[in-house]
Amino acid sequence: MHCVKCKGLFSRKHLWRHVKRCLLRKSDSPKPGRTRVQGLFTYATPLPKDVGTGLWKLLSEMNYDDVVPVIKGDRCIMQFGQHLYNRLGSDVSKHDYIRQKLREVGRLLLKAMKVTPLRCMEDFICPPNFLQVVHAVRSLAGYDDRTNTYKIPSLALKVGHSLQKISAMVECQALMEGSALTVERARNFRKIYEARWSELISTAALKALREIKWNAQLLLPFTDDVKHLNLYLLDRQREYIDELSAHPSKKQWSMLAKVTLTQLILFNRRREGEVSKMRLSSFDLRHTADLQGDVAQALSELEKALCRHFSRIEILGKRGRKVPVLLSPSMQKAMELLTEKRTECGVTPH
Repeated sequence: MHCVKCKGLFSRKHLWRHVKRCLLRKSDSPKPGRTRVQGLFTYATPLPKDVGTGLWKLLSEMNYDDVVPVIKGDRCIMQFGQHLYNRLGSDVSKHDYIRQKLREVGRLLLKAMKVTPLRCMEDFICPPNFLQVVHAVRSLAGYDDRTNTYKIPSLALKVGHSLQKISAMVECQALMEGSALTVERARNFRKIYEARWSELISTAALKALREIKWNAQLLLPFTDDVKHLNLYLLDRQREYIDELSAHPSKKQWSMLAKVTLTQLILFNRRREGEVSKMRLSSFDLRHTADLQGDVAQALSELEKALCRHFSRIEILGKRGRKVPVLLSPSMQKAMELLTEKRTECGVTPH
């Protein structure tokens, strides 16, 4: 593998050592590491055909192990990655999901190379090879013939969905290229998949998942533990509000933001991903108006008092749904201070 700084050729295993002492490396270059350097230097190589710079950069951030060369060397997997990036790449929080899906398919192909005659993902989308595909999936997910169970049942289900999408992409690409034989193969593969996949893979995997969920222990916190945690967060919140008001800094802003985020998640019992992605515009448009007459008549006195005490924010939840989030007066005070001190603490205003 070549060094992008001095253009010298070095062993892949020892490239990170060279980067440490490369005379042409700038001081602002990334810290050297065994797999990190290989990924970054691979990103500096010319882009493959039909692969965007965004996906190529995303792949360069992956740990460079045996799976990464398999991903980059297979045309169908790269097209699958580009498809995912076109749909989800604009959201940075989805990049890990894209890398995860590519790794799952790459691991499947790597396992198939060891236990079956299949050598590329196009070989998977071929009806005569369907049983070989089933064997590769079972080997990857740790299938036990004696008990008809999987060691990792969720992995078997995930790669099955990915194979469906890849087969559809292979068919679309073949239609554009005018390859009638490949189109017929992809369609026949999906027909076999719909008829046999549940019997050979999905049924046992779903059964194993249900058993794992049923046997999992449900741990509930004690009331005293919840009380101590809530009091601790309130104390830290008051402390950070005073410090941020007196001496604004990035550190104090970050600490108050973390405490407030924790309070919002615990109080509303919401997914952390939903609350952490709350937009500033959602907070500015929070509901502070008095209750309407018809609504107020349907509420009890306690419910009316709670409506006056809490503020309500609507944020974007799963599948584009509106999710309500309640703010106590202390949370609202902390968030107002965070909004006020954003520019002063060097935080982006939007």
